[in-house]
Amino acid sequence: MNINELQVRLDQMLTQQEELLNTADAQQRDFNETEQSQFDTLSRDISAINKSIQVEQKKEEARAQIAMSKMRNAKKSEEQKVTERFSFLKVLNQLSRGVAPENMGGAEGEVHQQAMSEARSAGTAITGYALPAFMMRAQTAATAATAGNLIATDLDSAIIPALRPRTVMAGLGATLLTGLTSNLDLPGGNAISTATWEGENDAVANTDPSTRLVSLRPNRLAAQTTVSKQLLIQSSFDAEAWVRGELENAVARAVDSAAIQGNSANIDGILGTSGVGDITFGGAVTREKLIDLITKIAVENADVANMSFLMNPIVKGELMQLATDAGSGMFVMDNANTVLGYNVAVSTLVPTNIASTKTAVIFGNWADLVIANFGTGVDLVVDPYTAAGTGQVVVTINSYWDVKLKQPKSFAFGNDITWSALS
Repeated sequence: MNINELQVRLDQMLTQQEELLNTADAQQRDFNETEQSQFDTLSRDISAINKSIQVEQKKEEARAQIAMSKMRNAKKSEEQKVTERFSFLKVLNQLSRGVAPENMGGAEGEVHQQAMSEARSAGTAITGYALPAFMMRAQTAATAATAGNLIATDLDSAIIPALRPRTVMAGLGATLLTGLTSNLDLPGGNAISTATWEGENDAVANTDPSTRLVSLRPNRLAAQTTVSKQLLIQSSFDAEAWVRGELENAVARAVDSAAIQGNSANIDGILGTSGVGDITFGGAVTREKLIDLITKIAVENADVANMSFLMNPIVKGELMQLATDAGSGMFVMDNANTVLGYNVAVSTLVPTNIASTKTAVIFGNWADLVIANFGTGVDLVVDPYTAAGTGQVVVTINSYWDVKLKQPKSFAFGNDITWSALS
């Protein structure tokens, strides 16, 4: 029997039990032997049916979960098929020849139409070719340094990436919000509730915590590169992943840099946000000053287990050479990945030109750094005219971001740190 049939049978048995109870209650007596036997039998059958209903409910839940899983896998499989057929270079090639995105066929046309549908739902304006979120993961043929080596000449198919700053915010545990469709305000606390000791009949003091809003707003971030037309039509292996990776890495580096030191416009970054603790080093990095950074956050009740340092590799090198004391042979940073018991991330995006010649060290709870990405993908614009005289097209990728600290007191940085250039 299915659940509905079992439920009908259960209701019938409960009605029979009710009739037996009403008869005995009306005559103000206990069950006779026959009635007791009927009641007990009904009780056993009701218990059995309840168990059967529970089993059927679990089956129904399992069927629903299986169906949802199949739907998710079918969607992933479809996206995977489109991704496998999609050619980034083919898109650039068609755009450079003046083919409108809406007139593209094949996987390239499907991807654009899906992204446009997502953009309309999000209220995002797209001016060029649109790439949906699931697809988001200077080159000329004249010189080896700018992708000339991608044209077929029996080269190994592994493209050697350029040397670039590491993108570190995700690894540090920053909170990433993606696919946002409108402005977002996150509630944040300025102070905690407190408890007060009162007399037995005294009025309770109001200890409501103060709150504030962390406002996230979209800021346009544009990455641009040039690609030769010769590369677009002659590359014989997967150069498109490399071109796309160059653009994506440019975006990621810009977001990381804004998180650290702002973008000189609407994003303040850790080093420029009011309320972030700061410790003046006034010289080279020292163990004592690093401890002050840790203490600065602890006294604000903001210390948690997963806090980490972020520093420039120059500072890391100095800490690895900085002796703990005169005779132990131990160094402040004996382990390449930790200092004073906390993990260390390293990036050249931490500036060394603060006040012309100074750098900084940041310490904090990186989960309180919020990186917001607005929209469902990116807007890709190809300009075949500006660099037409040199046989190139200019590729611009637009995306929208904001970076804010959910709790500024979760961070502290050491400023006025002098450093020595390598000889």
